[in-house]
Amino acid sequence: MSSTLTRRLTIARGGLVGGGAALALATLLADRIGLGEPASFGLGQALLALAGAALALVGAALRAEDVQSAGAFARRVMALYRKAALMFFNVAVLLAAVEVGAFAISFVLKRLPAPEPDLTDARATLEVYAADDWSHDYWTEFTQAASRLDYQPFVLWKTGAFAGETINVDAAGIRYTPGAQCVEGAYKVFAFGGSTMWGVGAPDWGTIPAYLQAEIAARHAGPVCVVNFGETAFVSTQEVIRLVAQLQAGDVPDLVIFYDGINDVYAAYQSGVAGVHQNLAGIAARFEQRETDPTPPLVEWLQSTSIYQLLERLAQTAAPPSPATVLVGEENERDLQRLIEPVVAVYLSNYATVGALAEAYGFEYAFFWQPVISVGDKALTEAEQGIILTSMSPALVALYDAVYQEVAAVAPAYEHLYDIAGVFDGLEAPLWIDFVHVTPDGNARITVEMLRRLGMSG
Repeated sequence: MSSTLTRRLTIARGGLVGGGAALALATLLADRIGLGEPASFGLGQALLALAGAALALVGAALRAEDVQSAGAFARRVMALYRKAALMFFNVAVLLAAVEVGAFAISFVLKRLPAPEPDLTDARATLEVYAADDWSHDYWTEFTQAASRLDYQPFVLWKTGAFAGETINVDAAGIRYTPGAQCVEGAYKVFAFGGSTMWGVGAPDWGTIPAYLQAEIAARHAGPVCVVNFGETAFVSTQEVIRLVAQLQAGDVPDLVIFYDGINDVYAAYQSGVAGVHQNLAGIAARFEQRETDPTPPLVEWLQSTSIYQLLERLAQTAAPPSPATVLVGEENERDLQRLIEPVVAVYLSNYATVGALAEAYGFEYAFFWQPVISVGDKALTEAEQGIILTSMSPALVALYDAVYQEVAAVAPAYEHLYDIAGVFDGLEAPLWIDFVHVTPDGNARITVEMLRRLGMSG
């Protein structure tokens, strides 16, 4: 055979193999390279993929002698086809057998009694709870209640309804305040804040609103109604919006208390932007990727197989448990200086907004800048020092320190703003259960300081 014919044959083989493979791959990945609709794989694409595979098979079978003998070429193609078909058949049979086996194993596992899940938060084992017979039940209930977040217009989320021995939340996301008499003519107090006001680490009777209820009721002639509007991860802006919603509904309080600081700073640290809610990137991604990144049908089919489901079950069983505390900042190179003034400015803007609402609706208000474990002169126990080392990055500690210094400097200029970051200064008793939350005893001390600042103490 001449060199020219040999060269042309080589080019033809390469073209058939390369072209066929390219056609098959392009068809399979059409939605990824802009040639097809996202998450679609129809009959036409399947046929084109098979055609591409056939072309590649023909190219692989083509030999120089096939130019003189078409029969030899056909026989070679058929031989390759039989080998490929046999291999495909064997793989299909093997997969079918494994699928049947996986289905049988899954069937048995689903009918075995499920092990009792350990729903106890790791904080239940802290020494500060050693003498509390309610702590295990509380943390078990907390793990369940904390996972029940519902959508709430404008503020994004609220805790779902929950009924337990130590935690009770109504359908509106309001945690129960023992002793509250929310009747006509009652002295009404709205308590806003994040999880610290909600009462993480404390049963219903050990939250700040619960202590406010007891102390104010003891000094007030008539019914008192303290409403716990605290909510997980809320920043002050979300709380102001929730106050506006209550006022729009005609629910006007006598006194509004805001207890903030930690979440406003942490949200800025987390996203690098002041004045936003927590978990900004994750929540934004739900909207921005919902329509542009659907699950392809092929992936959905694979996920529906017993093999996949069994492997997923085994992987979940083997995976180490996730830590109970998730508020752990990552080390970063952000310029902290640019976040300090904006965080304080947003907070003071919310203060001014509430002041205007108070004047318009005729209620009293107070803003309390809360303590954080890394700021102040409390004599930290060894366990409390460990919380800072294991739960806070140096960058987060530095940001809290800088913002808290700024608030301490400006607070005296605002009549209704009280900096109580040093409420635990000089104390030696263990109070912190993580870098954000304290024990019921800590909440009681905070309440006493609030009432003292408001001139309502005994």
